[in-house]
Amino acid sequence: MTDKKKRVLWVEDDAIILWDLITPLIRMGWEIDSALDFESAINKIRGGAPYDLIILDIIIPSGSMFYSSITEISKIDNTQFGVKFLEFLKDKEKIPVVVFSVVTDPVILDQVRKFPNVEDIIIKGSVRPSELKARLISIGNGEKGS
Repeated sequence: MTDKKKRVLWVEDDAIILWDLITPLIRMGWEIDSALDFESAINKIRGGAPYDLIILDIIIPSGSMFYSSITEISKIDNTQFGVKFLEFLKDKEKIPVVVFSVVTDPVILDQVRKFPNVEDIIIKGSVRPSELKARLISIGNGEKGS
């Protein structure tokens, strides 16, 4: 790893998964900022904090930013919020994104792969924590994902 401290935005609504996986990165000196929903993630990017890497779970709740009623929210598949976040990032400075999700639907994954910021897609449970850490370090250091 380079000497520069890495700053990461991890968009994940499951706090237990988030904590278990960020602990090794924090021990390495990485600064991890988390967002539990779409609205929080958008606000963190709009806040202008520079990130070296974004780790994104495709299935995230909306927050309350764009939807005024529970009825309106319930009509939307939560995978759409992860995709909407990638759409938002398209027009921003190129921050590499690692998608880390349980989503295995080939249609959704093909859609996600088309975004220029997406460097890697990792299916939760498909890799050991040590491999996940190695892939995140590699991408955080500017190497292309698999």
